[in-house]
Amino acid sequence: MKRIQLASGAALTALLVSGCATMTGSRSKQNEALNQQVAALETRVGELDQKLAEIEAQLTVAQADQKAQAPAKPARKEALSPRQVQMALKAAGFYEGSVDGKLGPKTKQAVKAFQRANGLTPDGVIGSKTSAALAGHLEGKE
Repeated sequence: MKRIQLASGAALTALLVSGCATMTGSRSKQNEALNQQVAALETRVGELDQKLAEIEAQLTVAQADQKAQAPAKPARKEALSPRQVQMALKAAGFYEGSVDGKLGPKTKQAVKAFQRANGLTPDGVIGSKTSAALAGHLEGKE
């Protein structure tokens, strides 16, 4: 009986060892396959990085060309101060109050009247068009 146990034990050991060898061989093949996939992906990433660098260079050149061809923006005029608005309205004959630098209801009504008289939208807002029209009444008045 001991011989059968020893023989079956030896067979079992041989089976386990051969299984381990098979699994080790299988893992080795899996690792090799994974390493090949990683290498292929790294190559592809390198190609895409190079293509991205080329596209970025083209974009930079295109932006420089576009900037060179774009018409220069006119210098932005600074907005009129409330005091300047009141002075211009007074000079134009639309404001009779004191020039106190406060855009109160009297000033707003004067702005609307000025806008109506000058073909502007009478909204009381001193936008770029209203400012430009008022600025013409400030010449030498500041």
